[in-house]
Amino acid sequence: DPFLGQLCRGRFSLVKGDVEEAERAWEAAGKLQPGRLEPLVELWSIQNAQQAHRKAALTARRALNICGGALADQADYVSFDMHWLLPNKSWGGSGAEDLQWKHVVRLLLAKSLRKCSLWDEAWQVLHDACKDSMGSAVDESAEADACAANGAFAYQTLKLSVSAMEDMLRRGRNAEVGTMALWLGRGEAAFDALET
Repeated sequence: DPFLGQLCRGRFSLVKGDVEEAERAWEAAGKLQPGRLEPLVELWSIQNAQQAHRKAALTARRALNICGGALADQADYVSFDMHWLLPNKSWGGSGAEDLQWKHVVRLLLAKSLRKCSLWDEAWQVLHDACKDSMGSAVDESAEADACAANGAFAYQTLKLSVSAMEDMLRRGRNAEVGTMALWLGRGEAAFDALET
């Protein structure tokens, strides 16, 4: 399987310390199977580790285009367990529950946007994700998944709100009372959502 071969080549190259070769292998895997998440998650991970947050945001946006708005079954766009692709990653607020990939990709995108100081864009991703997940709960299992995802979205929104307000204060933008109040309100709403 050429797709799996490229994924493995990327991991092997990374273990050898050849980050550029790993990126090339994962880009090649993405071209072989453009509807699959695995190469994009691998690319996002390495870009995030390199603090190349703009590239990571673009990669996460590509991943979101694959699974974010789709009604397709998760098996249609990913075949690997999340713990293999994102080892030791758990999302605060999720109650240690595993999240669906469509939720994880939105969290990855919001994280990258936050790291780029694109506060409003990150908030919009999290806000839309929360609305979408609650609207898709059709049974008890889906409702439990939506609750775990919404807990993670609320926690990330709270972190985002604090980061945005800290940035404004650091830059001496505390005169922007309306903007500070907006972020304080968003943070309080996220905190309330975590408590429920």
